[in-house]
Parts: sequence; structure tokens; C-alpha cells
Amino acid sequence: MKNRVMMAVALLFLIVLTACKNNTPSVSNEFSEIADFKNGDFDVNLIALDNFDQPVSSFQLGEEITLVLSIKNTSGTQQTLTFRNSQRVVAVFFNDDTQEIVYDFDTVYSYLQVTGENIIEPDETITFENYVQSNDLGIGNFTVNAGVALDGMDNSVLIDDEMTQFEASVQFEVQ
Repeated sequence: MKNRVMMAVALLFLIVLTACKNNTPSVSNEFSEIADFKNGDFDVNLIALDNFDQPVSSFQLGEEITLVLSIKNTSGTQQTLTFRNSQRVVAVFFNDDTQEIVYDFDTVYSYLQVTGENIIEPDETITFENYVQSNDLGIGNFTVNAGVALDGMDNSVLIDDEMTQFEASVQFEVQ
């Protein structure tokens, strides 16, 4: 009996792996090639909040920084956002003084390998909150480029010079 259960579990595992392998989408660095949205369908904003949930442009070293990415459906029709895994926000932190990437969500966090969707009604806004310790950044001036982690969107989109309709940025200082 125990062997049958183990064989059934193993068979189920192989079926799931085969299905995942055959349905793996190709990911392109050009987000615009795989996006099925018209420009202007969404309004995306990014703010940095202090411990009192107030938008600020300066933090003390050791203070927690809350990043709030909001996305509003301005298309007039229901929209479905599809995510490649449990990640909902991609973000890259640049030190403005050195022009180097000092922190990014893709290398700091691990995500579950499950796809997901968010349905957004017309004029509806959804928000995603992420928390960063200022100690992880150090002292300096920073620009954060963040976006909605849609299927096919990765950090290369955040690093280039162009902003898509799914990206926003915020600047702040850590002292």
C-alpha cells in the first residue's frame, strides 16, 4: 500500500513537471513585445513612507522604508494583470552618487514559482507594499525604479533609460 502511494505521488510529480516544462513562456527583455496593454491603460505611482506612514524624502540610517507601488486602471475596461510567480513588485535601488545598483528585489528575495493574476476594474487602484531597511542601503542619495512584476518583466526593464507605463520612481536620502 505504501509503495502504491509513493508511486502515485511520483507519477503526479512527473505529470506536473511535464506540464510546466511544456507551458513555460519565453521571457523577452523587451517588455513591450509581450505586453497586451495599450499605452495609458494604467497610472502607476511609487512613494516612500516613514514609520508613521508619511511620505518623506529623507530617512535616518536604521529606519525602515516602506515603498508603496500603486497601479490604477485608467483604461475604462476591466484589466487582468498576470504574474510569473508570487512576486508582485520589481525594484532596483540606485545610489545616485556612485550610479551603482545597491539593492534589488530579485537578488534579495525568493519567490514561489506559481503564477497569479489580479483583476482590476475600471478606475480601481491596487497597491503593493514592500519594506526595506535603510541599513541595507547605507548613507547616500537613492533613486528607486519599481514596477509591477508582470509576466515577462524583469530588472532589465528597470535599468534601461525608458519608463514603461508599469514603472515609477522615487528619490530619497538616507543620513
